[in-house]
Amino acid sequence: MKDGWVARYEDGSVIRECDRNWKDVEIDKVVQLCLFHDGRVFRLPSGKRKYIQGKGASANLDGSGLKILSRYIGFDENGKRTILRVTIDTGDCSLEIMAT
Repeated sequence: MKDGWVARYEDGSVIRECDRNWKDVEIDKVVQLCLFHDGRVFRLPSGKRKYIQGKGASANLDGSGLKILSRYIGFDENGKRTILRVTIDTGDCSLEIMAT
């Protein structure tokens, strides 16, 4: 499977990052979110209210280059944001919890 996020809807249908932009995903209908990276699958708990995803990147000031450094998936719950972040180059995984 290609690297990126995969969301599963309430009805069991699946949407992949390579098929649709996150802004076009019906977030309120997502019941599970996974991140595929380098042959590994990172799954968040099912049934969270608000799933999120994103990327960390660096760019040259002159606009000559952009490099994705990390990818993350997460969810907001009870005033806290939980993020599972994977570093692209090393495959290292970290868990971050912060107030929203």
